[in-house]
Amino acid sequence: MSALAATTAAVLLAAAVVDAAGAAAPWLARHADGPAIRRLLDDPRLERLVPAVVVAGGLLALAGGGPTGVLAAGAAMLLRAAAAGRRARRRRALGRGVPLVARAVADGLDAGLPVRGALADAAVRGGIGGPAGEELRRLAGRLAAGDPLPAALAAWRRRADEPGHATLVAGLLLHGEAGGELIGVLRGHADALERSRRALAEAESATVQARTAARIVGGIPVAIGLGTLALAPEAIRAVTGTLLGATLVAAAVVLQALAAVAVRRLTAGLA
Repeated sequence: MSALAATTAAVLLAAAVVDAAGAAAPWLARHADGPAIRRLLDDPRLERLVPAVVVAGGLLALAGGGPTGVLAAGAAMLLRAAAAGRRARRRRALGRGVPLVARAVADGLDAGLPVRGALADAAVRGGIGGPAGEELRRLAGRLAAGDPLPAALAAWRRRADEPGHATLVAGLLLHGEAGGELIGVLRGHADALERSRRALAEAESATVQARTAARIVGGIPVAIGLGTLALAPEAIRAVTGTLLGATLVAAAVVLQALAAVAVRRLTAGLA
């Protein structure tokens, strides 16, 4: 039964590492102000490196270097989660800026400017900050360099990789091909995005307390298990020394893992 106890402890420790990485990743993504950290989190090679580090850490743990292997795997998962959180934060910031961009372009068109001129005017005088403003100014730079409007808009859509920008670009391209009333379309698009964002914010605020409670409740058994393993390992051996105790411990670990997966899936769209 000592093997079962060791396996249970390893599963609980791995769950604690994963949960800690998931909890610390948003903080690291928010405070990744150093150029070196930003370059590391934005490097696409990180996605390919992390699985190799996790596998190496697991093999090291099995070979006897338990804490070192677990820490290496946990650090790799933390970096990957932080990089994903940074991308998600940028994508949300881009989405928040779409209504401002759409209204600024509509104001330029309303003043009699063509689409190229309205985009350049919105970039210079729109006062749009954050990633949305940066991408708009980058688009204006490409247009000033002489890039064709469809190619510049397509590159803008790919860089943003965000539904609001995709819809905005589609409207601009459609106007270039078929004409029509673009000013009202842009302002209507901005209004619709703001209503959608308010609805999502209300839904997220309604689930914050439930998600926090689920994380706290889910972490209590892990904390108790780790504390018992460190302070009274004989208690773990006593519990897992019988078939009934070992079965109950294994069932508890399985149910804990299933609960964690269920909570993450239920809140994935609002995380």
